[in-house]
Amino acid sequence: MIQMFKTNIHHPKFKFLVEQLDQELVDMYGEQMEFFGPHNILKEDTFALVALQDDEPVAIGAFREMNKDGDVEIKRMFVPVQHRGKGFSKMILKELENWAKEKNYTCSKLETGDKNVTAISLYLNAGYEKIDLFEPYIGIENSLCFAKKLT
Repeated sequence: MIQMFKTNIHHPKFKFLVEQLDQELVDMYGEQMEFFGPHNILKEDTFALVALQDDEPVAIGAFREMNKDGDVEIKRMFVPVQHRGKGFSKMILKELENWAKEKNYTCSKLETGDKNVTAISLYLNAGYEKIDLFEPYIGIENSLCFAKKLT
């Protein structure tokens, strides 16, 4: 059975998977992470979510407020390799969207790299549409940005 819990960026199980995510991104993008790394640092006001299976963290995700217009940015979506293909990323994304709606946000936005085809597929299948790049990704040719209205 999968358990999900809302937490903060300091929870050990959240941080454990963030470390794995960061390593995977370095392996995927190499030196480009020098640019992206600072934008992946989460601030205190970030809402974090962890999915557990038998007390083992199997997926994480987070969101933060982008502006006062009702937009949030989804951040740090990750499922370890050994847990992929089981629907955990869909569950985390849906729960993040629901949580954002509970907080009265109206639009979910995110950025991913063009090499991350699994994530791109997840977002498109979840109803996200490709949008123009937003700050700080404007002018970054391997960045892709997506958005979805939270209704």
